[in-house]
Amino acid sequence: MRKLNELERIILGFIWSLKPSDLSSLYAAIQEMDKNEDVQISSVLDTAAYVFYSNMREFNIVEEVALDISKFSPDLQKTMERHTSFRIKKKYIPFLSDAVTIIQKSADLSPHYECILTSESMGMLAFYLNEGIDGAKDKIDLALEHGENGRTY
Repeated sequence: MRKLNELERIILGFIWSLKPSDLSSLYAAIQEMDKNEDVQISSVLDTAAYVFYSNMREFNIVEEVALDISKFSPDLQKTMERHTSFRIKKKYIPFLSDAVTIIQKSADLSPHYECILTSESMGMLAFYLNEGIDGAKDKIDLALEHGENGRTY
């Protein structure tokens, strides 16, 4: 992989911060986009995944798309009111695919040497810790350790 620019290093940090199931969902969406232009990823408001996709929207990598909940039952409509949907922009698929592969192939939990961990990516880890997700505390500890080397801000 070529040398990453600062934004790509921040995105790599966000991807490293994802819990395994959110990372798998991202990977599946990336793989599906090769076959289907209109792949959307749904996220529940006030979750770490929402923080991830909201930041990707701010970086102009994904776009938020309206969910059409009118076809659902009233009970499901009420549940879906807390969901939002995002679509990855096609031009970012190759980079995201490479970044996910880098993180998936990591031999341990340590952040990849090119990761930049922001307060938002650390906030994602705090969400996971509060949810009781295995490995969240270990990742926070590792991130703070790497932060002493200037990789977290």
